[in-house]
Amino acid sequence: KITFHKNYLAWMKRIKFVNLENHDFSKYEYVVYAHSFTDGQLVYGNDEFENTYDWLDFTLKNLSRLNKKVLIKAHPNFYEKSYGILSYWDKKIFKNIIKKYKFNQKFSFMNKPIFNYDLLKKLNKNCILLTHHGTALLEGSYLGFKTISSISTFYGDEYEHSIMWKNRNEYLKFLSSNINDLPKTNNKDLYCLIKNL
Repeated sequence: KITFHKNYLAWMKRIKFVNLENHDFSKYEYVVYAHSFTDGQLVYGNDEFENTYDWLDFTLKNLSRLNKKVLIKAHPNFYEKSYGILSYWDKKIFKNIIKKYKFNQKFSFMNKPIFNYDLLKKLNKNCILLTHHGTALLEGSYLGFKTISSISTFYGDEYEHSIMWKNRNEYLKFLSSNINDLPKTNNKDLYCLIKNL
């Protein structure tokens, strides 16, 4: 239901998703999921990033250096006006990220509320999904993508469904790895986590 039903999650109930534009998404090597810059910073522990802006900037800087083709997807809540000042600042901060990295011809920004499944079904299965935390990695793992995330999530390191890092050096090592060298999704842990959620 999280993967296939729009507005299933409580915090996504009011999102008015827009259609995905006609574009070849199969060439992307990574999708990076931007998180709110104003909500719940470091609430699940310290992984050597000060906040989600710090994590996103570090991720894009290193993917740029590695010359990777990357799609950066804004969180749909950025566009929900009922979140008031939070969505205003999230959009403003995300625009600063876009401005900072617009020089990179291999980067594309998805700056509108797109339902994640609409995107996932158009990606090549060799595309790696990067998220600091959140349900996008559950959806991606469920559909067979390799996902990389922080260990600082609401479920911690109890489940090994995703490739999880504890600090910047570990994260950079995973970012620099060939997809074939990264472990596959542990489906047993993934299903156990989903059931417990």
